[in-house]
Amino acid sequence: MKNSRRIGIGVIGLGHWGPNHVRVFRECPEAQVVICADPLSQRRRYIRRLFPDLILTEHADEVFHHPAVEAVVIAAPADTHYEMAKRAIEAGRHVLIEKPMCTSVKEAKALIGAARRRRLVLAHGHVFTYNPWIQFIKRGIDRGEFGRL
Repeated sequence: MKNSRRIGIGVIGLGHWGPNHVRVFRECPEAQVVICADPLSQRRRYIRRLFPDLILTEHADEVFHHPAVEAVVIAAPADTHYEMAKRAIEAGRHVLIEKPMCTSVKEAKALIGAARRRRLVLAHGHVFTYNPWIQFIKRGIDRGEFGRL
């Protein structure tokens, strides 16, 4: 029998990429988007029109500490990534963080270490890695089909 348990997802940042994460995770039968946060009321209103059943807040801490949230997507401005991911990890949540992961290698290493110590997944968004056109170009580069780069 297949496991019917769904992973509770929280999304922080509803600007450019955040709504895409909400949409994609809502289409995934193994996931349930529970709560989303953005400090801008117009972004929350936009998401409310698209997904009226979601809990929306301006405070990221409500996402980190919501009892149904197991994993957090951070799609906020890059200069907030480190602090938000650190807080999510400290709250015991798995994290998917958009690019760039952090604004320094030191911050990225600190997050990796924190996630490892707590045995949490820390994933970094690389959507174009799986894009067929990017894969085509990569194969062409590997075969030398585009000349010397």
